[in-house]
Amino acid sequence: MGLFQGNMESKAPFIIQISKGARSYTDKRMLEAIIRACENVFPDAVYAVHLDHGDEKTALECATSGFYSSVMIDASHEPYARNVEITKRIVDVAHKRGVSVEAEIGQLGGVEEDVQVDEGNAT
Repeated sequence: MGLFQGNMESKAPFIIQISKGARSYTDKRMLEAIIRACENVFPDAVYAVHLDHGDEKTALECATSGFYSSVMIDASHEPYARNVEITKRIVDVAHKRGVSVEAEIGQLGGVEEDVQVDEGNAT
């Protein structure tokens, strides 16, 4: 509610970012229902829904759902050529549906979700 209320007060568009992790502990139907309910309460709100750090299966599901505005495919745990191959598949499917794609081609140092990369191994 706070996101939508803030949007209406500031008249600033915003992005609702849903991670693969969030989808694993909360039923995706529940997340979508909450957002759809807010859309009905705040019909003038301007927002996008983004999948953050999805694997191939999750990114494909979200890209074809008709609900997500954009998806992030994170195949950075794969060798570079395989990462590019997976990313291309996601882009091909998503772009046919007007869904934007973000990809993590290299590896960033640090910890995010369940992936940890030492600074020395970041690419």
